[in-house]
Amino acid sequence: METLIYALTYVFLLFSVIPLFPIERWWTRFLESLRPLKIIILSVLFFLILFLLPWSGFKFISMLLITVMVTVLTREIILYTAFSRCEIMDSTEKEPHITVLLHNILMSNDNIDALERSVDLHDPDILLLIEFTEQWQKLADGLRDRFRDYLEYPLESGYGLALYSRKKLKEKHIRFLVKEDIPSVDVITEGSNGRRIRVFGIHPAPPAPQFEYDTPTKDQEGYEVAKLIRKSKIPAIVAGDLNDINWSRYIKRFKMDCEILDPRIGRGFFPTFHANRLLINYPLDHIFASKDFDLYNFERVPLDGSDHHGLKAALVLREEG
Repeated sequence: METLIYALTYVFLLFSVIPLFPIERWWTRFLESLRPLKIIILSVLFFLILFLLPWSGFKFISMLLITVMVTVLTREIILYTAFSRCEIMDSTEKEPHITVLLHNILMSNDNIDALERSVDLHDPDILLLIEFTEQWQKLADGLRDRFRDYLEYPLESGYGLALYSRKKLKEKHIRFLVKEDIPSVDVITEGSNGRRIRVFGIHPAPPAPQFEYDTPTKDQEGYEVAKLIRKSKIPAIVAGDLNDINWSRYIKRFKMDCEILDPRIGRGFFPTFHANRLLINYPLDHIFASKDFDLYNFERVPLDGSDHHGLKAALVLREEG
């Protein structure tokens, strides 16, 4: 028993300390995504050592190391609780200027009725779909009828995207920022107050062995989006399945480069994947906004047939100047 507890303790301490170093590999990003689970397991191990094992210098050192590591791990996690100040302030306006609904619909899913119900219920100005395929393109007639403009790029690889807009889009582009087989959408629309807003939809590769080569190019996609945002100099929203958690080194760099803010900070985790597994549920889908916005509403949106929960963000543009 004593050997097992100490072995587990130092294995999880090792798993916890490795992602703190700038090692850009898929497995370090995977370990970083387990941060809440590591906090729980290390806390349990702390009390097992405290109450079940005899006192010794090794016991003291082990408990001290656990305390330090849990403190380090919790420092980032606490940002996504009510104990932290909101990064995007709550709006006092009576209605939002733009509402964005994000759904990773799942390639193998064909429940168009559930998606249409979600659209009717939440009434978004912008609908962004991830994992959009040719099958979904055939099913999407009802969506096109509900919106004035759209941009579709179906792919069978899981990287297809589609964007639908209540208003006529001022500009719309499919861009290949880092790889020819990973598209992103880039549009300019108008808020209800008449101001122009740039909206990006992205879906970089996940941290997995087969996508090892995509670790640096995933970062590059953030840099390219940042260039476009800075060049346009108008309010911006970035949404998509980023295949990464909020507290990762990548997401923090991405936010800094794009000068965008996270509505989750100060409000909660809002985990989106896996929708059907309570213990394996991470915030992989994101809606970020530039500092021009306040937040009217932010919520997680279920979608029958998908392995992801969706997200809805209702945003209010601050007065210019």
